[in-house]
Amino acid sequence: MTPQRIDGWYDRFRYYRRPPSREEIASWLERFASENGDRDLAARLLDAVRIVSEEEIQIGYREALEAIPGWDRNREHREGNWVICGLGHAGESGAEMLRKFREANRLGAERFDYLFDNVTNLVERKLTEQDTVILVDDFAGTGDQVCSYWPTHAELIGGAKAYLVLTASTEAAITRFVDLISLEEILVSHVLEEVDNLFSGQSEVFSAEEKARLLEYCRLADKNNPKGYGDCGLAVILSHKTPNNSLPLLHANKASWSGLFPRYLNV
Repeated sequence: MTPQRIDGWYDRFRYYRRPPSREEIASWLERFASENGDRDLAARLLDAVRIVSEEEIQIGYREALEAIPGWDRNREHREGNWVICGLGHAGESGAEMLRKFREANRLGAERFDYLFDNVTNLVERKLTEQDTVILVDDFAGTGDQVCSYWPTHAELIGGAKAYLVLTASTEAAITRFVDLISLEEILVSHVLEEVDNLFSGQSEVFSAEEKARLLEYCRLADKNNPKGYGDCGLAVILSHKTPNNSLPLLHANKASWSGLFPRYLNV
């Protein structure tokens, strides 16, 4: 592998919270056999990696809020009460993304605190049909997490209008939300199609034979979810954390395999 190609990956991957060094990229590639072309296979996987930067996340959150009907920074110009919450429990990604959402929309000042709350506190707000709730999170691969939360969240939201804002989601998850969840709108910055599943018949990044060889390595990284959670087969990296729906070759952090974009930073 030429130094110039490694430099290209190094430059592109710098947006991750713990970007891999040139040495780590080279070491990762060496895990793949060179004599049968597997190393080239790995290199093409790195070429297919899609990084969503912090800037892109914040731009998406800003555009999403501006697109919600009735929003205005001036409280007097809005109808009803507005509440913005992170999806899920306090220790999960929704809470972290709520901070990014505030920053993106210049709502970090103390005078805007009334706009933000924990989902569990919504019942105390006594929301009506005139009110609006915005739920914020980063990624939906299968949609399992959102759907598992929804019965509880819907009860707390009551009759208020509810919007879901995501940085990225698969088309399959969006379709599932439309079918199962009562939302005014789902606002997603980056929509991933079936072709983005590298093991899908629609994806032409690898041949059928190459997909089979790649899957063998994926099983080394995670025998239980070799194609990523839900068999999503993605190569998407968010700047703050890699979705578990992406290939474990990219994010696994264990004795059997060390990915370039670990989900958890063991320091």
